[in-house]
Amino acid sequence: MKLMVVDDNKQVREGISLGIDWNEYGISKVRAYEDGAKARDDLVDYCPDIVIADIRMPNLDGLELLEEVRKENQKCRYILLSAYSEFEYAQKALRLGADDYILKPVKPRELVELVMKNITSLLEMQKESELYYEVYEKSFIHSILNGDEIENIKKFQEFMEKCLGLRFDEKRAVVGKIKIEQKNLISQKRPITEEETDKIKAILKTNKYISLVDKNNTFIMICPGCSSEMKNHIVAMEIKREFEKINQIFPELIIVVGISKSIGLGKLAEGWKEAEEALEQKYCYKTKVFFSFKEIYPMMKQAIPENLKKSYMEKILEAVKIKKKEDTQRIFKAIYEECREKNYSPREIKKFIEQLYFYLVRHMGMNSSREFEEEVLHGNLYLTDTIDKFEEYLFDAQNVGKTKEREVYSATIRNICTYVEEHFMETITVDALAEKFERTPNYISAKFKRETGKSFTDYLMEIRIQKAMNMLLYTNIPINEVARQTGFGSYAYFSRIFKKYTGKSAGYIRDRRQN
Repeated sequence: MKLMVVDDNKQVREGISLGIDWNEYGISKVRAYEDGAKARDDLVDYCPDIVIADIRMPNLDGLELLEEVRKENQKCRYILLSAYSEFEYAQKALRLGADDYILKPVKPRELVELVMKNITSLLEMQKESELYYEVYEKSFIHSILNGDEIENIKKFQEFMEKCLGLRFDEKRAVVGKIKIEQKNLISQKRPITEEETDKIKAILKTNKYISLVDKNNTFIMICPGCSSEMKNHIVAMEIKREFEKINQIFPELIIVVGISKSIGLGKLAEGWKEAEEALEQKYCYKTKVFFSFKEIYPMMKQAIPENLKKSYMEKILEAVKIKKKEDTQRIFKAIYEECREKNYSPREIKKFIEQLYFYLVRHMGMNSSREFEEEVLHGNLYLTDTIDKFEEYLFDAQNVGKTKEREVYSATIRNICTYVEEHFMETITVDALAEKFERTPNYISAKFKRETGKSFTDYLMEIRIQKAMNMLLYTNIPINEVARQTGFGSYAYFSRIFKKYTGKSAGYIRDRRQN
């Protein structure tokens, strides 16, 4: 499929031609022109299937270009766009043979839907061709993912039977959302290979339609359903057994699916929504197949009460402060049981876990961990694994872990490290430390370097930079105030040192948090 975009407004022209991934919708070539005359000169050579043109343009306007297009190609679909809403333009355009008319500003989704509709119409005459079914497939998947109903059920049945051999005699289907993730639970750390994708699709292909719907290893599954509750239960059990088998074949992957109840073919979008909601339950339940939550699970509550979140955060903070491991584990267990019992939305639970992390970072002066954030806060852990990792982080990466690390230091160096962490915002020199701990400056410098492997100045700067990093990421304190509170004499000095140690400016770090 070839698309021609004609508009004298560069922003609109490039927005349509470059701002939309047309290849995703079956359009392999796109050319853009700044006026109708240049487009006209390329009509014979390019031979577009679809033209999107502005009405008002210099040299040759959209209506005049339409006349030229109709002389060369009666089958070409022609879509006019304009900032002018006068009905006379639409009337004239339709009279001259325009296929559609859309007003600026153009919304990408509406334009895509308009183009898809015209592509489908264009290919009606090529029903038997592979191209027709390829485009039709993209069209109906696009409709399902965007919540639109399948308009022509007969055409959908024809596609399924002709291309896949699937019959939907009762005009009912079961819809599934399949998600493939890494065994290490960090999504997309290693892309799923094409070979793995093909094998999974091949295993599931019997009596089912399977297609990749996005770049994040998400598939849609559609299989025939029926009105009999017993037969649908049998279908669900067969799907369950198949996915158990697939997970054994690919031990390094986690392949999960949420499936809807049996629904009419006109409501496939509703089935996709049910499958998505069912799949959300994987966060709280360690299993690989999730049936429609409306039938199996109680209705999810959307939000955890703020007073309950505050209570849990304060209790964990107190337990961590006094290093009561048993109390911390007991509170986390209570959180888990509360979430399961009240059936809170997985999205809300994850949001609360993230709030708890930031709360502890701020109130405990903990060092943030990018690895922890990626794996636990933004990864694909189940709730039980999230809690286990959080407990491990608190007891190993927080103050308990630091204490264990310092047991190899002498009493003098341990005391100096503790003093630095408590007074990092003040002016600290080796001479001042020597006076405080009744040693010579040379003794302090040499002993600190020998035991820690770094100079005292480097150690102090690393502590200050880490504290500054936490403030930039997890508070709204102005950057110049962050510099003051972390012991730097001036904003300029802070900026230079921060860039030296992190490779990034403080402003960049603050912007990343806001984004």
